[in-house]
Amino acid sequence: MDVMKNTKISLQSLRVFSEVAECLSFTQAANRLFRTQPAVSRQVADMELELGVALFFRKGRSLALTPAGHDLFARARAILGDVEAFSERARDMAHGAVGLLRVGATPMLFDTMMPNLLREYSQRWPQVRLKIFEVDSASVIAQVETRELDVGLTRYATTDSVQGERLFPMHLIAIVDRRHPLARRRSLELAELQDKPLLLMIRGIGSRVLIDQACRRGGYRLTDVRFESGSYSSLVEMAIAGHGIALVSSVVTLRRSDARIIPVHYKRERLQSWAAVHWHGEAEQTEYMRAFVDLARDMGQKDYPGKQYGL
Repeated sequence: MDVMKNTKISLQSLRVFSEVAECLSFTQAANRLFRTQPAVSRQVADMELELGVALFFRKGRSLALTPAGHDLFARARAILGDVEAFSERARDMAHGAVGLLRVGATPMLFDTMMPNLLREYSQRWPQVRLKIFEVDSASVIAQVETRELDVGLTRYATTDSVQGERLFPMHLIAIVDRRHPLARRRSLELAELQDKPLLLMIRGIGSRVLIDQACRRGGYRLTDVRFESGSYSSLVEMAIAGHGIALVSSVVTLRRSDARIIPVHYKRERLQSWAAVHWHGEAEQTEYMRAFVDLARDMGQKDYPGKQYGL
């Protein structure tokens, strides 16, 4: 049974619930909302009474979402996102704009294709207002799913509601100083790097996902990870300084002539994922949204990041 049926939940209540669910703290949510903690706590309790379902587990001062709370938090975010989009669309139309396009992408793609893509799109569709967000890979998909983003660019990943179109491959490459003992190799097997000093991205990001998946498949264990970072450029600089082998995605922008790039394979096959543009399958597909998807595909396939390395 849908617990939202025949209830009188206000948008204000949804905003309060969403803030508490995000913070898992009545006090922090109250501070964000510029309200008192008792008022926020009381509004959530009233909402639970109205819905007839517990939204949070309470133990002392700690909070955790119940299964129903998790489900309704996702719905609340989607509703609030639609309301915000409705309001912004109305404001844009009042100023003569065709519409609003909310675009999100990972920092890695903002370092490569996004600036040119956004400039070209704005030249072709000047009457569309772009609202641009830089978010991590998992958040791109989550925010497309909740309709906080109209389109999102990140590693290819679809769900029941999120659709995507592949743009270009992202290969795993090793970067070393040109004087490194491995610098003359044409390729490297991941298996042979298990005991080498490695410089890796933090878990859950780009090339690290590829590495961790391949290690699980092959039963490999990387025993000498010297440095982990959220920045590709940091890994590259550390590798060129002789601190180890940087394993990064081929989308990395490399401006150093003293670096050597070597493809990394898993059992003689290239390790790769795909950059993709994503959208919600049930959302309205406007002409200007489809134009953005088409342009991203055309630009990505024509001159994608990493193509200069011959991969």
